[in-house]
Amino acid sequence: MLAHKTMAVSKDNPELLQELLADLQHDLGKYLRMPLSFLPPDAPYEDVHKALRKALLSTRETPNGVRSARGIWTAFCADARPALEDQPLFVELERAVARALLWEDAAQAPPAPLPRPALEADLQAVTPAIRALLNALRAN
Repeated sequence: MLAHKTMAVSKDNPELLQELLADLQHDLGKYLRMPLSFLPPDAPYEDVHKALRKALLSTRETPNGVRSARGIWTAFCADARPALEDQPLFVELERAVARALLWEDAAQAPPAPLPRPALEADLQAVTPAIRALLNALRAN
């Protein structure tokens, strides 16, 4: 689970950066897309809204509590951003997460029909962005 690490995260510690990204892939990437993926294509909009709320506002539930997508992302950035800022693929990851987080307003609003294909595309885009950055770090 993604948590603040005790070691300093820097470019000189690629193993820790990779560990943080693997945690992010699990805690954010996986749990952003999972609630909607369990719904049938013809699910009522109320169910889609409920899944969106789960994906963004109750992203990761553990015995230690519930963390939102924004909270997971903020904690990751606090740890890893300085070591990743010059990585072009980090910019792509930031954009993917920003697009996903734009759905927070809809998640907090009363249930209403949502453009499910666009919603799913934005939430699912985070995983490949994390994976691309992680693979690039592993290749170096």
